[in-house]
Amino acid sequence: GMPPPADIVKVAIEWPGAYPKLMEIDQKKPLSAIIKEVCDGWSLANHEYFALQHADSSNFYITEKNRNEIKNGTILRLTTSPAQNAQQLHERIQSSSMDAKLEALKDLASLSRD
Repeated sequence: GMPPPADIVKVAIEWPGAYPKLMEIDQKKPLSAIIKEVCDGWSLANHEYFALQHADSSNFYITEKNRNEIKNGTILRLTTSPAQNAQQLHERIQSSSMDAKLEALKDLASLSRD
């Protein structure tokens, strides 16, 4: 058969509590359109609050700049976007309990590596 076009990559996408979704990513499509497609597949509203990240230990977020590094067979994870995490962390840091603050700050430290 014909080789698949270079700008289509086959990936698996994980979401907690769901079966991984096998999906073809069209590298010519904007990332937001791909994330919307993924969210629609799991009936998640507000796709603008989500992001894709590598499911390996690097946890790097996929951006328009680095998306061309996605290879066939890559496993990605759907996650809340950094902006959304910041929003939620901010609310938790505002919270009165010291434990919640410490937890939020720990999360912040692990998220801000990249």
